[in-house]
Amino acid sequence: MELVQGYSLERKLEILRAYQERQSMRGIERTFGVMRKTLANWLTELSDLLPPLEDTLLEAQPDDVLELDELWSFVFRKDNQRWVWVALCRRTRQVVAYYIGDRSEKSCLELWKRVPKKYKACKTFSDFWKTYDVVFENNTSTGKDEGKTISRDGTTHFVKELVGLFEKLFPFPNRIFFIQ
Repeated sequence: MELVQGYSLERKLEILRAYQERQSMRGIERTFGVMRKTLANWLTELSDLLPPLEDTLLEAQPDDVLELDELWSFVFRKDNQRWVWVALCRRTRQVVAYYIGDRSEKSCLELWKRVPKKYKACKTFSDFWKTYDVVFENNTSTGKDEGKTISRDGTTHFVKELVGLFEKLFPFPNRIFFIQ
């Protein structure tokens, strides 16, 4: 058996499979006796092997629409705010770009910079947050009750849960690095 940082490769893969099956890091720590920090390091190593987000996206279609939203969260205290900016393709439900920052025009511009070139010509819909109209040329502001923005399905809830999970698992600022 090959040893990888004190764990056999087979054991490490078994532990990572347990994490993939949504067992909590604390549960893995109790079950396998591996420290959460060690597991976090393994996950960071794996994340370095992932392809860039742009390489995983389906090709943009001429009539594709991006739904834009920003989600508020905080790290440890409510005065330590983080905003997750998301651009979601309506047709594929894929997140085509995201940015973690504050709720400023600068952060919205960073989201725009991360939108892949093949999606830049898409029409966009957002809520009435004024920075979207400044940064995104093809944007239409609309109320959330009209069903043209992210919040009409479970995507916003999913992203909020994901941010909350990272806030619990990784000490700041490591978790922001990990999800960026």
